[in-house]
Amino acid sequence: MLKRFSDVKTLWKVSTAFALLFLASVLVSGVTWIVTGKLESAAAMTEHTYKVLMRVDALVAAMVDRETGVRGYLLSAEPRFLEPLRAGEATYDKTLSDVRRLTADNPAQQRRFDELDGLVQKWKQAVSDRAQSILQNPARLDEARQIELSGAGKTFMDGIRAKAKEIAGVEMGLLAERSGAAAAAGWLARATMIAGSVLMLMLIAAALWILNLSLVRPMVNISRVMQAVADGEQATVVGGERGDEVGDIARAFARNSERMARLAQQQREADEQAVVARRREMLTLADRFDSTVGGIVQTVSSASGDLERAATSLTRTAETTQNLSTAVAAASEQASANVQSVASATNEMSSSVGEISRQVAESSRIAGEAVKQAQRTDAQIGELSQAANRIGDVIKLITAIAEQTNLLALNATIEAARAGEAGKGFAVVAQEVKALAAQTGKATGDIAGQISGMQTATQIAVGAIKEIGGTIKQISEISSSIAAAIEEQGAATQEIARNVQQAAQGTTQVADNISQVNRGAGETGSAAAQVLSSAGSLAAESQRLRTEIGSFLSTIRAA
Repeated sequence: MLKRFSDVKTLWKVSTAFALLFLASVLVSGVTWIVTGKLESAAAMTEHTYKVLMRVDALVAAMVDRETGVRGYLLSAEPRFLEPLRAGEATYDKTLSDVRRLTADNPAQQRRFDELDGLVQKWKQAVSDRAQSILQNPARLDEARQIELSGAGKTFMDGIRAKAKEIAGVEMGLLAERSGAAAAAGWLARATMIAGSVLMLMLIAAALWILNLSLVRPMVNISRVMQAVADGEQATVVGGERGDEVGDIARAFARNSERMARLAQQQREADEQAVVARRREMLTLADRFDSTVGGIVQTVSSASGDLERAATSLTRTAETTQNLSTAVAAASEQASANVQSVASATNEMSSSVGEISRQVAESSRIAGEAVKQAQRTDAQIGELSQAANRIGDVIKLITAIAEQTNLLALNATIEAARAGEAGKGFAVVAQEVKALAAQTGKATGDIAGQISGMQTATQIAVGAIKEIGGTIKQISEISSSIAAAIEEQGAATQEIARNVQQAAQGTTQVADNISQVNRGAGETGSAAAQVLSSAGSLAAESQRLRTEIGSFLSTIRAA
């Protein structure tokens, strides 16, 4: 049996397992459908019973409304009490129609409702209709009240309530039966679910057992064999006698194992040949590598020596540059200070030249004024010559005045004598005036003699003044030339001041550049030191590389 089952294809095995699962699902679903239908039927019947009970209560309530309306009408004879009667009648008729429709499948209940309606109709004829007919005539009010006092309405109502209670009792019995049926259906549903679940688990277990026996276990065996073969072990493939896909895989793997064994043997032979060929190639490569890389290492070693010497020279050059840049920086700072001093002196000289220019301009102005003054003096000397001619006339006048003054002085002396002590001072003055008049007369003669000499001297002075005026004019022209030259000198001095200032700025920039050169020289020295260190390291590493290459080639040749 198992042998024949192992020959079945995998598709049919899996289909069988799923068919079992599907069958279990269909069975459980069918039972669940039936039980659910029973539950729904029981629920519907229970709901139907509750509706009938509600209608029975509604019938009793409608009759109470009708009986209350009739009683109120009998006691008060007021038509307004008939409104509950009318409403109760309408409700009763509609409810009775509904309940007969609901109990159409129950003839016994139909008969009971007919009996109930018969009691209602009797009450209507004996009480309701009679009361309304009697009260149409007010004279029969006492007769109408006798109906109420006789208790006829209560007798009918007790019968109606009893019949309604009987109907409700029957429905309650039906409700109990249907509730029991619903409970039984619920229990059956739970039992069905449990049984279905158990059946489902059993079928799933059966399907898994089938799949494990026919697929999983053979595949695990083949997988173990494949793993053993992959690890290089000798293993026999099992399952090749099967007629399903697992047997196909086992047989294919067996053929593949044989082919892999042949390929492995061929690979081993090829590897042995490759080892011999690789050794020859390695020896050839080692010789070529020794000749090529050895030369490169020698070149690197030589270059590292040259680099080390160049770095040493660069270090010395950087130190020399730094020392020279330090000296140049100091000289540049001194030159900058000197240029600043020259700039200050140039500025002062420019100020002095400006002052000289101002003073020369003032001298030129004064010379011009002197020329004008000489011209005026020449005119005045001419007038003086004319005045000398008039002096003779004046001398005569002075002589007359002197004589007159002498007379006045005499009179003053007399008046002073009269004045006594107070006129003493005046007397002295009078004597002096008198003496002066005498001297004036004497001097007048002298003046007359000198007037002639003065006129001669005046002529000479006029000529000299003209020469002085010409000289002063030349001086004015020279001063103007000097002023123009001073202005040019001032402009040149200002230009010199600007150039000196620019030179000062240039020396400052030179000082800054020298400082940068000094820093650059320091950095160059540091870099040169690093290069020197790197050159030493490179020389050491090249020597180490030469040693390692020798060891590497020895290892390759020995392999």
